[in-house]
Amino acid sequence: MASASRFAAALKAGGEVVLAAGAVHSPQLLKLSGIGPREELERHGIDVVADLPAVGENLQVAPPAGFLKTVRQDRYRPCPRPPTLLGKPASAC
Repeated sequence: MASASRFAAALKAGGEVVLAAGAVHSPQLLKLSGIGPREELERHGIDVVADLPAVGENLQVAPPAGFLKTVRQDRYRPCPRPPTLLGKPASAC
């Protein structure tokens, strides 16, 4: 079984850095860096770099999208000939 190892490193940037960690963890990183609602940051002892109350707000979770089609066996008819798209074989009938 493979195991992940942890390491620490110090990095220094010579300019701007863009760091993204998805819809949930990007606001968390911003807040840990001192960017977010002043009251929340101070409550957790984080030095405020920028008081931005909207950080971490208005997260909207989209429901998973999918498509399922049930076909009755007696109504299934295979393609009479392979379909083509611009003269090349296509993937569906």
